[in-house]
Amino acid sequence: MKLKYLDFFSVLSGNAIAQAIMFLCIILISRILSVEDYGVFTLIVSLMVILIQVSDFGTSSSYVKYLSKEIKNAREIFITALVSKLVLSLIIVLFAVNFIDSALIYLFDSNKWNEVVYISLGAIFSQSLLNLIISHLQALQRFRMYSFILISHSLIRLIGISLLALGIIGGVIIEQFIFVYFYSATVIVVYIFLSKIKEIRYIFSFNWNHFKEIYSVGLWIFLSSLIVLGILKLDLFMLKVLGSNNAVAIFSVALTFNSVLSLLVLSLSNTLLPKINSFLKISSLEKYIAIAFSYKYYVLAFSIIFTILTPYLVVLAFGNNYVSSSVPLQILVLSFFFSIYASIFFPVMLEKNKAHVLTLMNLIQLTIVFALNLILIPSFQEVGAAISISIMRIFGFFFLMVYVKKNLINEA
Repeated sequence: MKLKYLDFFSVLSGNAIAQAIMFLCIILISRILSVEDYGVFTLIVSLMVILIQVSDFGTSSSYVKYLSKEIKNAREIFITALVSKLVLSLIIVLFAVNFIDSALIYLFDSNKWNEVVYISLGAIFSQSLLNLIISHLQALQRFRMYSFILISHSLIRLIGISLLALGIIGGVIIEQFIFVYFYSATVIVVYIFLSKIKEIRYIFSFNWNHFKEIYSVGLWIFLSSLIVLGILKLDLFMLKVLGSNNAVAIFSVALTFNSVLSLLVLSLSNTLLPKINSFLKISSLEKYIAIAFSYKYYVLAFSIIFTILTPYLVVLAFGNNYVSSSVPLQILVLSFFFSIYASIFFPVMLEKNKAHVLTLMNLIQLTIVFALNLILIPSFQEVGAAISISIMRIFGFFFLMVYVKKNLINEA
């Protein structure tokens, strides 16, 4: 098997540019808002991201896996996923409207932010549909269009936030930043669907068999992805409860920088997922792992260099108010090696129908992070949260490596 480097770099460059633009958005917001207000912004965004993840129900990955094997039924599969996502998003919005008040009061001890969250809930529809469009392009291996949409979405978000920052639109308040941050996806979705308006006649080609195939695998992926998201957001929420808004903001900046590294993991997984089936048909799992680990020294070197540069990069991007983010970020970067090499096992686990094992692993990881946070955050704040995530990553890597070696390679 030959992994097409052009595909990988198309995905990587698209993710990199989109992530760089998003990075600029976060820098603008963090520099305009106070540290405490930026902590509030981060918590509200985290809450919305969890709801969007729930509306996805793990189909971003299961859809790619299924469609890549059923290309001839692409339109019918897309319509099935489209209808189901709209229905699920509606359920999530109705649920949130009725139950989100208690979560906001718990986090902020007031109902000050209820209205802005209610207004933002409508963006769940557009974010969910945008995720579907991106997954569709990924499954069809149309990586250039995939990258174009990612970049366009980030650019629209940057333009909106820049106009707010310049005072051209309304003024600079948290509510407006949150509104622009989430509804930027609506512009992309509306444009794409208007350009494909003639396809509306196929809206009744919903197929229950496709639905069951996508969501049966998607259930386990959903649980895994929700737990993974919960792990990352758990640190922020526990920092809020056991620490302060300032600690939330400091750690959020570290996570933002860490997301630059995460895009490498995402790009690798996104490129491999639609190809892994054909790869394993003509080669072996051992060779797949050997090829991946042949680059281990480059990954280590990159991690070390990034760790050394971290203090300078944080001050350069976010200013002296966030210099405390350097230490937790360095801890996260040092565990990057384990994160990226754990990611090479994800496509294999999905291809071998072992998504439930990933869910089990993620559940153990969530327990580890929660327990460690209870011990470390009260004394070490954001540094303790970073240590918890790093230990969790190391556990995930060794768990997958041992499982694949004992259960998949030996079986083969």
